[in-house]
Amino acid sequence: MVGTVTVNVSGLNIRSSASTAGEKVGTAESGKSYDVLSTSNDGTYTWYQIGENQYIADNGSWCTYRAN
Repeated sequence: MVGTVTVNVSGLNIRSSASTAGEKVGTAESGKSYDVLSTSNDGTYTWYQIGENQYIADNGSWCTYRAN
């Protein structure tokens, strides 16, 4: 675990890969916190891996990240 991310918006997609093309596998609700396994950046979004084949995107305001 590299940190914790808290979702700041309702209805944030959880995707199967760190891409907007990844299949939607769930929804993260505002106020929910997740342990972060890894992070990546595609030039548009920072992606947080929150589980096996589970990623959420951040545009700079959708989430709050705290590194360990």
